[in-house]
Amino acid sequence: MPDLVGILAQVIAKAGREAQVCEGLLRVADGARTKEGNLDYDLYRDRDRPWAFYVLANWANQEAVDAHVDSTYVREFLEAHTETDLAAPPTRINARMLSRPNADTGRRRPEPNSGQLTFFPFFNVRPDGLDTVQQALLGAVDSTRTDEGCLDYDLYQVADDPTTLFYRETWTGKPALDEHMNTPVFYDVVRGQVDPRLSVPWSGLSMTMVSAPGAIRVPG
Repeated sequence: MPDLVGILAQVIAKAGREAQVCEGLLRVADGARTKEGNLDYDLYRDRDRPWAFYVLANWANQEAVDAHVDSTYVREFLEAHTETDLAAPPTRINARMLSRPNADTGRRRPEPNSGQLTFFPFFNVRPDGLDTVQQALLGAVDSTRTDEGCLDYDLYQVADDPTTLFYRETWTGKPALDEHMNTPVFYDVVRGQVDPRLSVPWSGLSMTMVSAPGAIRVPG
């Protein structure tokens, strides 16, 4: 999806200020979803580091991203929380979705603050293996979306570092993810085609979705 602009942002709360940061980020999510050009805007919390929050959002173009960054709701969040609640300024990376958005409007959606698991595995690929790895990871998307317990499965590429790819995948729970990691597709793709072409072993972030999912919007 070359026209879409994805944003993966990290927000770190000070100890004891997690609730205030979470509430503020949810207000930002509500505002972002009303902006023209927003396709989705989801807030997650790291399971192992509850002070770490992540946002993954997809926008129709860079102009929509710029309007979001300059919006009143973003300014209000920064003014209200930067000094008192944040351990460091928020960071973000630009990414683009390589897989086509899932257009199945009847599929089961993620549930906020539940036992469901969102997993972000990151793949740092050697330049000479990038084409092979990209095609292998892309080829696994459609079949994995039909797996029992799979709620979301999308592939992204970091804009400033094209050798870094990552999935955003949401499962009904850890057992569903574990089962996926024991399928023939996973072993053929990740173990067989991807692992030998990585510059470092892949690693992942385990998260809980905090925001309720928005409406499914698929670009034309």
